[in-house]
Amino acid sequence: MILVICEQESLKKLTVTNLKKWGFNVCSFDSGREALTFLHRFSMPVDAVVVDSDLPYFHVEEFLPTLRETTTVGANTPILVIHTSDDPHDISKAYEAGATKVITKPFGMGELQEFTAQAGLVTASLNSA
Repeated sequence: MILVICEQESLKKLTVTNLKKWGFNVCSFDSGREALTFLHRFSMPVDAVVVDSDLPYFHVEEFLPTLRETTTVGANTPILVIHTSDDPHDISKAYEAGATKVITKPFGMGELQEFTAQAGLVTASLNSA
């Protein structure tokens, strides 16, 4: 399962729609709080996380270490941060906080697809074969 955490409805919908179209199981949340609550209540394996840098209640640099501490995400789960800033310092902070890859807005769906491929993610349809 891929978690998508994004407050911006249009970006979340586009991301979720494409990941599902590509065959992935997806669970989406409007905030980091919602995602953490879900992860603490349900022990579902998480294959990857896609998170927008503009989270309510958290800066992404604070959220990623907390996310990595959950038992279902852990240290090795690929995390893609979609960042609003292209400032090298901001991008560096996201990597230091635990991002596996950072892309900046605006971005193309090819970059999202590249992330899933680089992370070695297998679609639900291939996983059940």
